[in-house]
Amino acid sequence: MKIKDIHLFRFSIPFQHPINAGGRQMTQRKGLILGLEDNKGCMGWGEAAPLAGVDRVHPDQCLKEMHTLQDVLLGQSLCWQNFDPCRPAMGLVDRNTASLLKGLSPVTAFGLEAALIWLGLGTGKWAWPAGQNLEVAVNGLFVPSNDPKDVDGKAEALKAAGISTVKVKIGRLNPTEEIRQILALDNFFEGECLFRLDANRTLDPKRYQMYYQSLRHIPVEYVEEPLMPEFPFFDAARVPWPLAMDESLDNFPDLLTGQGASSDRPLNAVILKPGAVSGVSGMVQAINRLRQQGVKTVMSSAYNTGIGIAALAGVAGFCAKPCAHGLDTLKYFHHDLFSPGLSIAEGCLRLSGPFFQQPLHFHTECMETIF
Repeated sequence: MKIKDIHLFRFSIPFQHPINAGGRQMTQRKGLILGLEDNKGCMGWGEAAPLAGVDRVHPDQCLKEMHTLQDVLLGQSLCWQNFDPCRPAMGLVDRNTASLLKGLSPVTAFGLEAALIWLGLGTGKWAWPAGQNLEVAVNGLFVPSNDPKDVDGKAEALKAAGISTVKVKIGRLNPTEEIRQILALDNFFEGECLFRLDANRTLDPKRYQMYYQSLRHIPVEYVEEPLMPEFPFFDAARVPWPLAMDESLDNFPDLLTGQGASSDRPLNAVILKPGAVSGVSGMVQAINRLRQQGVKTVMSSAYNTGIGIAALAGVAGFCAKPCAHGLDTLKYFHHDLFSPGLSIAEGCLRLSGPFFQQPLHFHTECMETIF
């Protein structure tokens, strides 16, 4: 199999309502979509979309790197007998090409490797270990609102989608009001909902203790990044809730090399988004190392399109420990990039081999051709 053509698009999708990320308010999600076409016309799709305010990679860098990919990969033979999800470019390219691809930003590497996996699934050169069908449990997302009436509507939508694990953003409103809404949500689910609390490093120890005292009787799987950056991450362990790491991961690179877990650094989970490590292969390596330390990995969308979420679901289904993953973000867009889009039913995102074989019908008003 050879790469006959390479396509690149710039996308821009409006959010239904402005989204806060990394201290910035966004009205649109922007990024790049990479398409790899083989000599039989089959397509593999990947997304390279740095999230403003969160990722340190600038979109212009991704665009420059995509031009490099075009120069390096056009006409490249892919050796599927060497497929290895732990190796850069999945081990599919020759040594010279692999050396030319070194140094790609993590976000661009994610787009490239996701497109290669998509191409493999679509052509039957590779399949998930479980067969053609992939089913990934998904956690819902609940953001407390200044309008208390929103709670019932959001709770009903989560229950209708079969969600049983809910991630709740905390530290944005008055703590008393957020606690009240979380308790109302727990009551709506009659105690059968598992909570993940995500503070995004907004709490001081006193306020964090306040949340614990008010919510310690409800089922909390973990609390993600509870303390402000000026406090050491593991100071949060003084509150007896399990901990999850996301933004602080840069401060603990040893966690991803298999040397970071210890009894004095208790950690329940690590959240992995596109760009946290180098590409899909970096994610697989990190998951394997964290598993050896007894730390679970939760894949999370950084408001990715269906292209990126399909790749994250593939990684989760391939090697992550079974748990709910943070992939329920498409509902914040007016629409996805393509139709019919991905959907969540009975608490799961389901994908099959035929999905990757079919042509995607893009909403062209959201796409601009670069090459």
